[in-house]
Amino acid sequence: MSHAQFNASQRLMNLVFTSIDYGIEIVRKKDSHLTPALWSEAAGKITNQHIVAANPVIGVEKAREFVKNLTQETEVYVILYEGYVTLDATKYDAIMAEAGERGQETALVFAQRYQPKKFLKSFIIIGNVGFFGPAQNLFNYLGQKPPGEITM
Repeated sequence: MSHAQFNASQRLMNLVFTSIDYGIEIVRKKDSHLTPALWSEAAGKITNQHIVAANPVIGVEKAREFVKNLTQETEVYVILYEGYVTLDATKYDAIMAEAGERGQETALVFAQRYQPKKFLKSFIIIGNVGFFGPAQNLFNYLGQKPPGEITM
């Protein structure tokens, strides 16, 4: 986990924690996988859109495309999905949150590690939500293709 500093508003951090808490409850209570989701806030209203796709990787990619089509009134977004993080050579299941804010150069990646319920093991949250580094802020590509994307 990175100990680097990051710049985020309280609004963005509230959405990050709300969405991660939701994701943790889904995998804890449902004992199932989390469908990738796009959380956003515009004019104080939070929306949560689950992205159903052939597989989770495609779902996350679709969520990223949806961000590029959000209205200008949308101030923050979080793409929520299940993934893995590795710390000290140990691989952990995690709820991942890619969080972007209008006007910021980069987005931020946060994760909450957990141990899924298995045969004789209970579901356990491991540590606290951690900052895992920067990501591409998809707000910076509204109405245009991101660098490196193939245009036909």
